[in-house]
Amino acid sequence: LTPGHARLLEVLAAAHVRSGAPLFCSLPAGGAASADAAESSGAAAVASLDALSAAGVDMRRVVVAHAQTLLGAPAALRALLATGARLCFTGAGMGWSVPGACASDHPWLSPPSDEELAAALARLCAEGYADRLLLSLGVSSRLQLASCGGGGFGFLQRAFLPRARRNGLSASDEERITTSNAAALLCYWTPPPPPERTVRHWSCDACHRGYVEAVNEAEALPEDRVYFEKFSYRYCSTACLGAHRRAEFVQPFSAPPPPE
Repeated sequence: LTPGHARLLEVLAAAHVRSGAPLFCSLPAGGAASADAAESSGAAAVASLDALSAAGVDMRRVVVAHAQTLLGAPAALRALLATGARLCFTGAGMGWSVPGACASDHPWLSPPSDEELAAALARLCAEGYADRLLLSLGVSSRLQLASCGGGGFGFLQRAFLPRARRNGLSASDEERITTSNAAALLCYWTPPPPPERTVRHWSCDACHRGYVEAVNEAEALPEDRVYFEKFSYRYCSTACLGAHRRAEFVQPFSAPPPPE
């Protein structure tokens, strides 16, 4: 890791530890030029994830996107899974999107087909990784929209998931990779406890018993003492007010507290 990269990971880890928010990392969207390059890219990603883990990051809340670019490098893919991070596959229906893919017959320049991706997902789920996989269209171009000739936002449900089921994806694993894994990832925020209410202390001008009242009317509680005012005086009961009135509001004044 370069010093700049290491410092960035430290900042991300500190933000995560403080907030609990998930961290989203990304492999190169265009894939690698060779198997060796893919393994190198996977090793660099593992090094970054190890640095995050050492800084206290909960790896269950780390997502590595564009995981489909490592389908041709299974060792690198499983090394990422071994860190405990979640992998997000975003290449369904996007075979046309890699620059240069149609200009060469090099196998590493072509993204995985939907059939390859579906089979790989079913295989990883069968190996027990279903709780760490996510699936997304990764819509980033108008050409992916149905109005522009693409599969549209319904492509996963309409075309890709049936293909994955034919490759052996179970209903329970499908629910995990499309719904519950994402829900668990995003349910990180816990509301803070309500702040203590702001109160004002006051005492009865007759019996001198002390009480509190809410400064903000919305924070008043049913058990707050009802008070009575006369001139600039405040009393905890009509008995105290009456006692002071009978003394013609003389000051100083003191009366026995009324029974509760």
